[in-house]
Amino acid sequence: MKPQFWSFIFRLTLFLIGIFFCKLAVFDGKGSSWEIERVLIFLAGVSLPIISIIISLPKIINHPDRIAGLEIFSRYLIQASLWCFLSLLIVELILRVVIRNPALHKDVTNWAGDIPAVHSLVLWGKEGYAITEYEKWGEIQTPFHDSKKNNDMIVLGDSQTESLQIADDLKFTSVAETIVHNDGYDIDLHNLGRSGLAMGDYISWIPAYRSLYRPKAIVIQLTESDFIESFHKDEFNYFVLQGDENIELVHTYDLSSGFSQVARAGYSFTPQINELGKERWYAMQGMAGNTPDQTANVVDRGMVQEVFSPELAAKQMQMLIEVNKDVPLIVILLPSAPYVSGDEIQMADPAHQQLKEFMGRYPEVAVIDPLPEFQKLVFAGHFPRGFFNSTPGSGHLNQYGSEIVGRLLAKTIEQVIK
Repeated sequence: MKPQFWSFIFRLTLFLIGIFFCKLAVFDGKGSSWEIERVLIFLAGVSLPIISIIISLPKIINHPDRIAGLEIFSRYLIQASLWCFLSLLIVELILRVVIRNPALHKDVTNWAGDIPAVHSLVLWGKEGYAITEYEKWGEIQTPFHDSKKNNDMIVLGDSQTESLQIADDLKFTSVAETIVHNDGYDIDLHNLGRSGLAMGDYISWIPAYRSLYRPKAIVIQLTESDFIESFHKDEFNYFVLQGDENIELVHTYDLSSGFSQVARAGYSFTPQINELGKERWYAMQGMAGNTPDQTANVVDRGMVQEVFSPELAAKQMQMLIEVNKDVPLIVILLPSAPYVSGDEIQMADPAHQQLKEFMGRYPEVAVIDPLPEFQKLVFAGHFPRGFFNSTPGSGHLNQYGSEIVGRLLAKTIEQVIK
């Protein structure tokens, strides 16, 4: 009898998928409760091998009409599945080349969960288009990296500092490092920016960073939201209210022994079809008004409204100054202005002005305010924020905005170390 290739592949596939589902439900899910999803996976894992065995019985497999029908059905199903898989693979490759390609290797840490492994590359094209390379401790590559221990400065910040939207040598940390080197100063700036960080994270991590780098100065990029979001429970480190006057810093991880970073085995592959699809779905739900109200953040021991509180900010600043001790502190205040509002360009930022006035309470802190230079940039025909694939004047710093911040940072560094 003529061998039936497609039916054999179909039966074998059913059997192997069933074994995989059983393993996923019984062994990989060991210790977790038997919720409906796990039960369904287990039932599928049991059913598929049984079906495979049934359609392999001699009564089925040796009957000419049944053999022909099963072969046609198997060929159609397998080829259709392969074409669907090929289509998804092509879309996945396009997404990773055009929109986003996360690091394929991850390291696990005791301070920030999984981070890109040493020498990992991340492509970002959702806003701007650039590749970012990471070093140890989550540091982003800068032009003049060396192994000296007496010329380090660390730069902390959120996504504006990490700046996935522009190339490594155009990020403001790299711009500042290039300028100070050209001016004859031997300074190694370490870009430790990470998206989503806030004041609680900086205060928690500075002691460990100080032990790693022995910095001559510490640079922190701030906005008003850093003081507000530090009360959000989904941060790595966050504050809670203790009564009406005091705040307590809660650490997600135990940092008593300092930072640790260990490479994970294998690749970290997350389908971007799934990730970007979920982001798009949530964005559509948000536009439709179907997402829950996020105007207030409730924590275990208090509630903090989404507004800037000078009193709470002062307590955070005091803690920041205490962990810095005798190391000079440079703070970069990033305004949201200038930006487009309707048919006009808004040149002022009241929130930024409020934060600037607040920082005036701390003369020991060197404050960088790029707003005047940002305003001049608009008259020259460019916005400090926005890219070819995003709204002009909004979002993250582009090449022009980053270059301004880098120049101002370089100038401040040279003044601090004189």
